[in-house]
Amino acid sequence: MLIARSIASEILVTLAAVTGVLLLILLGTQLVRALADAVSGKIAGDVVFQLLGLQTLAYLGPLLVPGMFIAIILTLGRMYRDHEVTALAACGVGRGQLFAAVLRIAIPVAILAGLFSLYLKPLARLQGEIIRQEQRELGQITALTPGRFTEISGRNVVVFAEYLDENGDWRNVFVRDSRGVTAADRARREFRPDFNGDYIVLQDGHRYEGAPGTRNFRIDRYKLHGIRVGGTREGDLPRRASTLSTFELLNDGSPAAKAELQSRLSAPVSTLLLALLAVPLSRTDPREGRYGRLLVALLVYILYTNLIGISESWMKDGKVPLWLGAWWVHAIMLFGFMLALGLGGSLGRRLRRWAKR
Repeated sequence: MLIARSIASEILVTLAAVTGVLLLILLGTQLVRALADAVSGKIAGDVVFQLLGLQTLAYLGPLLVPGMFIAIILTLGRMYRDHEVTALAACGVGRGQLFAAVLRIAIPVAILAGLFSLYLKPLARLQGEIIRQEQRELGQITALTPGRFTEISGRNVVVFAEYLDENGDWRNVFVRDSRGVTAADRARREFRPDFNGDYIVLQDGHRYEGAPGTRNFRIDRYKLHGIRVGGTREGDLPRRASTLSTFELLNDGSPAAKAELQSRLSAPVSTLLLALLAVPLSRTDPREGRYGRLLVALLVYILYTNLIGISESWMKDGKVPLWLGAWWVHAIMLFGFMLALGLGGSLGRRLRRWAKR
């Protein structure tokens, strides 16, 4: 039990280091893009780190899968090179105890990866989409040029202002939205926290609704009128499968939703399968290099993830039944684990003796 705790703690430390490095690389790339968007005016500077925090939640779950795999390869590979595994075997600690030590940390990590993948990742992506849409709308409103028609994309709103006065208000304003046409003497943009959105607030004007010459045509005079043009709500966004909650995916029978659900379920499953495969794969000879098996492990991981991606594309295209999904890929990986386990045991010894004849 003490040996299992020691191995598990070393794997955990290596896991934290590997995952931290991978996360820093990805976030560094995303930070550069976000800063470039902030400099170009696409997003405000005060939301850069908010977006970065959401991307951390979105990336952390998937990064636990390769992080766990590489951590086990590095930890057990070092133990093989330093003859620690040989010494443990001489004391009666066999491969079963190594698997127990690995699963001691792999099972909690798989649960954590599932939590991120099934709940936190789609939530972070949805909030990130909302923030970016708000920034796009806010940028369009702020960049309204007097004397030109400006369309607020995603809102079906067109704004025209003749000029800007000394107080910063738009004058002689024309607004067309889905309900009709509004004209005003002056207008300004205003954020309403009580309604959680950006509004064009118009003063002293008329609103025209309906088709002229029909009975439902009406003209209203107003003192103050607001038209919502920003502050994206969840229901305003065109929902992609990656931003839907897991519960919504379960109730959605479309191939895209089922493929996304398979992708989220693959995170905890692949964490466990790769953790098991890493035990026989990490076996190295004393003279083998420090990272001798790491290249093989990376090739296995790349092949595994690419097959999962291919299976999701096939599901969306209808080439693979929805009930089969990506489970055939996990079955191949399970077979590979059993093959590696056999090659490292009595089957491998018999094959090596046969090869020497």
